[in-house]
Amino acid sequence: MFASAGSQSQGESTRIVLRLLGVVVALGIALLGRFWLTAPEWVSAGTWLLVLGCVSAAVLAGRPTSQGESFSESAQPLTLGPRRRLGGAIALLGFGLFAYTTWALFTAWQMNFDWAAPTMVLGVALTSAGLALLDRPWRTGVAREHVTTTELAILAAIFLLACFLRFYKIDYFPPLDGFVAIEEPQSGQGAWAIMRGVRPWEFLLDRWIAVPFFHWMGISILSLRIPFVIVSCLTVLATYVLLRELVRWPAALFGTFLLAVSHWHLHYARLAHNIFPTTLLSVVVWWLCIRQTRTGGVRLYPWIGFWSGYALYAYAGYRGIPVVVALFLLGQLAVLWRKRRESPSSLRALKVHLAGLALVGVFFAGPALVLVNQLRSNPAYFLEAFYRSYANKQYYVSDWPTWLKLRWERQVQTARIFHHFGDAEQAYNLPGEPMLDPVSGVWFTAGLFFCLLYPLRRFQGFFAFAFLFLLIAGATLTQTLVVARLQIVVPLVFVLVALFADRVWQLVEVARYRWAQAVWVGVVVLSAGAAFALNWDVYFGKIIHSPVMRAVYRNYYTTAITYLHSLPDDAYLLALSDMGNLFMPSDYEWWRGERVPGSVVSDIYPVLVGKDGPWKNRQLYLLIQRPFEQQEIADLIRTYLPQAECQWIRHPEGYPHLDQIGCALGRNPVPRALRTSLRARYFRGEQEKLVLERDEPVLSWALSPEPCSRWRYPEEPPCRAEWSGTFLLSTDGPRDVAIEARNAHVEGTIDDRAIMLDRSVPIEGYVLEGEMSAQRLSLPPGEHRIELRARGTRAGELGVRLRVKDPVAGWRLISFATAVENSETATDRGAQNTELLRASVSGELRERTN
Repeated sequence: MFASAGSQSQGESTRIVLRLLGVVVALGIALLGRFWLTAPEWVSAGTWLLVLGCVSAAVLAGRPTSQGESFSESAQPLTLGPRRRLGGAIALLGFGLFAYTTWALFTAWQMNFDWAAPTMVLGVALTSAGLALLDRPWRTGVAREHVTTTELAILAAIFLLACFLRFYKIDYFPPLDGFVAIEEPQSGQGAWAIMRGVRPWEFLLDRWIAVPFFHWMGISILSLRIPFVIVSCLTVLATYVLLRELVRWPAALFGTFLLAVSHWHLHYARLAHNIFPTTLLSVVVWWLCIRQTRTGGVRLYPWIGFWSGYALYAYAGYRGIPVVVALFLLGQLAVLWRKRRESPSSLRALKVHLAGLALVGVFFAGPALVLVNQLRSNPAYFLEAFYRSYANKQYYVSDWPTWLKLRWERQVQTARIFHHFGDAEQAYNLPGEPMLDPVSGVWFTAGLFFCLLYPLRRFQGFFAFAFLFLLIAGATLTQTLVVARLQIVVPLVFVLVALFADRVWQLVEVARYRWAQAVWVGVVVLSAGAAFALNWDVYFGKIIHSPVMRAVYRNYYTTAITYLHSLPDDAYLLALSDMGNLFMPSDYEWWRGERVPGSVVSDIYPVLVGKDGPWKNRQLYLLIQRPFEQQEIADLIRTYLPQAECQWIRHPEGYPHLDQIGCALGRNPVPRALRTSLRARYFRGEQEKLVLERDEPVLSWALSPEPCSRWRYPEEPPCRAEWSGTFLLSTDGPRDVAIEARNAHVEGTIDDRAIMLDRSVPIEGYVLEGEMSAQRLSLPPGEHRIELRARGTRAGELGVRLRVKDPVAGWRLISFATAVENSETATDRGAQNTELLRASVSGELRERTN
């Protein structure tokens, strides 16, 4: 008998070892297919190998044994002793606080937020604590696994590694003089506004987490990003806690390690973007659901409802959390309903769960009702992203076959982010780099197939559903695929990995051959080491040094503010720039600061004629950005102000479109007197009423007068302008001349030669958005007369310039100015011009003479 039993045991052990080796071989085949994807000619074959290998590994792993996934059943009725009476009193107190603070926030959010919001959280905590004292008879006894010193030591090492990877070279990447997207400065602006008394509802915790760091470290980009990095580190730790609720410690540590080193999560971790921090709360909610189901009672239901309600305040992608939670709880209800007649304890478990659902509903309703009141003035804002996508009728088409085709293409595109080409958005991913390294990707794919094959064990169906639902919904509902919006699925990827790894670990435990166990341990260790090396190479070897990715962080706002921060306290900055709101309330206001005042102009004429301005008695600086004629304007400034010191400010990383010129003009600069032969007249729209008349030294985009600014007067009709004058070309042969316009329809003559601008003619230099047109012609040496008329458009600032191509210096502005021989100053000349600033904006006469 014993021999027979031994033979059967030996045979079973052999079969398990063969299955284990089959899993290893299948994963190896899948990994080979994954590496084939890097060669364009092998993409199809590699995809098939990857899928077949992962499916085979999932099948060979087999059905997992239970790990506490059964729904809880209470074993005894409730008896009220002193401890439970105390718990009931605490729960009632907490519920009362929650209800009162809900009403306080509903009626006066701004006024009551500072005390009501933390008190609401306290109310939830007290309710949960009271219920924890009250519901012990309803709980299921779940055996506590002994936590070994080895497990704690490895977990501590992984957590420290996660922190190291997220903080290493954080002063180098992301760059500390730029932002990944507009949401980063919006995060800073939100925190800065909170410090000034504003109490926003949108992205609530995302806005608040930077406030203490602004207070402790000062306002900077680094102090903005640090709390987001800390939240990311905590997400790694929270994921381990979730995994330990599902699997044994080796698999939990393995999944956590892969998350800790993942370049996908690592890159998001360093960004102060409001779409990332709530990922931590999503992991907490998943843990609450699993823990509540495994242990029973009702103490965790208030937290489930409250954090699900908070998800409505976060980025739109997190609004799927209440949906997933609701389906999970309803699924639990269905199971308990089916089992209700099996025993009295089953019926009690059903009643307890129904009470729990009521608690979830109540504590979800609190934050939801407060939000409803916040949205009363603009209910559509809550679904603004969806409405914006729905307005795109090229994606939300009315033709059903086309609609289905577009959705299928989106699913294929989404599936390819893991192994094929990743996120196409250069701000969030290295171009062409998959979101998962090959090793983690193979483990994840095998884990997904495994959970789909065996959904009724260890909540595998729930996590597979949560992953697919959040992934597909986030990718499909919006008009474009933005992978960063799918950040909520990143921890779920590694939950699927751990579930599969734990099943294989079960096979290892029952195998009788130590060499087989050693093989599997070697596979896991090699996988972890390879994943670390591959992710290190992608992130620290490529991403942080990528010129393409680093360029995304810089723009005309960031370079201007960086220059502004270099100026002395008594400076005033005039920015010749298209960033018209640089010194207005904007998303960059918090970083710009208030130490150095300034203004954005598209007209340097007041400086050329010595007019006073808000810079009076301050050191005046001029910053010249693209698309204005930078070197030519600097030369013009030095012609009028010989004492001016102008120099190029080259971008340190070699982005020529961000090169600037900074000019130090001094305190109350007095310009030289020059006569000009170009007369300019400006009118408002089709009116004949003159807005401005003056003599201009050049035809330049930098002489678009303030009354015609589209930034300042967007509701006014665009200006129209007339120029007439003569200019002289040198006598060394015919010269190429260019008339270049932006946001203007131009007509006129040069020496009776008709001007006809064409949008297809390229414009030299870097230009921004707007309507561009140009004409090039060849003119002989000598004097020429120009008559031009231009009508502005609503596309942007009006600009017309006249340039000549110098054989050595390239394109240069044609000058209409000559020196004044007597002692007349430019200020006197400007007073004679009077500038007639009859800018009839809202019917008011504006005099630009200080």
